[in-house]
Amino acid sequence: MAKTLIYIDAGHGGSDPGAVGYIVEKDVALSVARYCDEYPRQKGIATLMARNTDIYKSLDSRVKEANKAKATYYVSIHLNAGKGDGAETYHTIWHGVGQDLAENILNEVVKIGQES
Repeated sequence: MAKTLIYIDAGHGGSDPGAVGYIVEKDVALSVARYCDEYPRQKGIATLMARNTDIYKSLDSRVKEANKAKATYYVSIHLNAGKGDGAETYHTIWHGVGQDLAENILNEVVKIGQES
């Protein structure tokens, strides 16, 4: 049986700040990603972070990195601004554990005050 690997993508980074207002999205996304990295590791689940610092990586390079590592799950963290408000999580069309993971992350973000 293949080992589970969660690829955690802290959205934006480096020259791409994402939403900027009372927060800078890339900074908050990295903080959330670090938390999301910590919990599975404590449970013995392997993770791979797209970035651990404030660097820019294209979406294409992130996807290639996750595919090369044969990630079981890909989590990308973003906080919306623009015309909408609130956080969103996405998962694969196969639901199951991926859907549970996405919903659990969203629930935790809502607990700290972000609308969904």
